[in-house]
Amino acid sequence: MKTKNIFILMSFFISSFVYCQLVSIKIISDNPVLPQSTLYSFKAIGVFADGHSENITTVSNWSSSNSAIVQAYSPGQAAPFGSSGIASGGEIITGSLDGTAIITVANGVISGSTIVTVSSD
Repeated sequence: MKTKNIFILMSFFISSFVYCQLVSIKIISDNPVLPQSTLYSFKAIGVFADGHSENITTVSNWSSSNSAIVQAYSPGQAAPFGSSGIASGGEIITGSLDGTAIITVANGVISGSTIVTVSSD
């Protein structure tokens, strides 16, 4: 009887773990065009194996492919904005150069990205 109870408990644990796994990340908003020297905030939506989604902006790491064009801030990073000077995640600041940068958000091995275009026009 103990073996059967352990099997049932393990099956529940394994199925709960599989269904709670993050499978993709969507960045809101997609491919924005922004002026130079602008503060902008993204949102990261995590999609899980069981089909539910949730905001994972403040628990994910953010990066930019070109920090001369766009600087990206992860949660807890020192940032030149906000009342405490600490980023909550998903914030970017565009630079004084026109161009594009890929913004990536990652949570473990799962990531999502979008392209930010900076234009003085």
